[in-house]
Formats: sequence, C-alpha cells, structure tokens
Amino acid sequence: MKYFTREIVDGEVGADEGTNWINLFFENEKRYYDQLKNLKPRLNVTTFKFFTSVSLHDSLLVSVKIVDKESEANLLDKKYRQRQYPTDVSILILHLHGKYLYDLEYSCVRNIDIDLPSDAKEPSICLPMDLGWWRYDELTAKDDKFMGHDILFHSGTILSLEFKSVKVKRRKK
Repeated sequence: MKYFTREIVDGEVGADEGTNWINLFFENEKRYYDQLKNLKPRLNVTTFKFFTSVSLHDSLLVSVKIVDKESEANLLDKKYRQRQYPTDVSILILHLHGKYLYDLEYSCVRNIDIDLPSDAKEPSICLPMDLGWWRYDELTAKDDKFMGHDILFHSGTILSLEFKSVKVKRRKK
C-alpha cells in the first residue's frame, strides 16, 4: 500500500508532527486517483469505471479463488493456450449495502501476497482469523505490463496481487 497505508488510515501518521492526518489522507487520495487515470488504457471501460466510481469500503470479502489454468486444463481435458503466468485469481465481494456481488477476475498473476499482521495494537472487532471488512484498496502500475491491486482489510491484513489484466463483473445478490 502506497497511498492508503495502515498508518495513514488509522490516523497515526502526522500526529506527532502536528500535521492534520485527515489532510494527509485526502492529499494521498487525490494522488491515488491521479495515478489511476494513467491505467485507463490498460483497463476495459467497465473495469475503469468500477475502480474510479465504486467504493468497496466496509464491503465483505466472500472468497478468493486461485486457479492454475494449465493444470485445470490438463485435469479437465480442456484446450489451453500456454502462457508464462498460468495463475488466475478471482475475488468475490458482497457490497456494503448487500444488493450486489462483485467478481474481480485477475489473469496472468505473477505474485500473490497476504500480510497477516501479528502486532495488532488493539483487540480486533473481527472474529479470530477474520480479515474483517474491506477498508481501502489501490490499483497501481507495477511496470509497463503488470498492475497491482493491494487491499487493506479492517484487521490490518493486506492482500496484494500482481497481474496483467483484471475484469470486474457485477451481479445482484
């Protein structure tokens, strides 16, 4: 997380220096959306609109599915076009208001990281081992071919993906 770090969203950054953390938060939010505009050519229209206009704050992660497309094709005797990064990931999210489910589908995933913090400063309002609600996320360029999506959950856990493409599908619950 570059723009919405744990420290910034928890109001810890800037507190000692007398800086108003909320101003820092809004400055970073503006910087985040400015850089997001650079990703427009790499996203389809629906996906770009989703990342620039839909807030998943306080939504619920339902599932994360990781699939090795090459192994899946071999096992199910399906056709498969070989690629350097055969892993795909899909994330299912129940929107805060419970009306819609969003499927985020990432293809050609080269890195997956889940940072489960063990140094919680206060008791979690989440159940044990619960990631909690979706707090903030960042879609960024990693290089000229790969993008990254970092998701910060209420528990402090950060899920990070690096991939070549992402699509978003919305469906009614």
